[in-house]
Amino acid sequence: MTFAVLYPNARTVQLAGEFNDWHPEETPLQQSSENGRWNIELELNEGAYQYRYVVDGRWQPDPYNSKVVQNEFGEENSLLQVDHNASLVTA
Repeated sequence: MTFAVLYPNARTVQLAGEFNDWHPEETPLQQSSENGRWNIELELNEGAYQYRYVVDGRWQPDPYNSKVVQNEFGEENSLLQVDHNASLVTA
């Protein structure tokens, strides 16, 4: 699974979610081009995952994923469904 996002002015972009116990320091994204694209590739088991990006220390949902759920802080987490049998990943 590749997570990719555009943050042209960011210095750091990290990924936090149920797949890493919400520890963004474990999954820093790499800036892949000069246009501000950041990405990381993860192997995920089948299932549903909540996640957020941490951009320069600020937690925020994925701006390219409209599937969200409210978290215990009253903010939105992005939702991802991974289904290996159907070869389908939906965000």
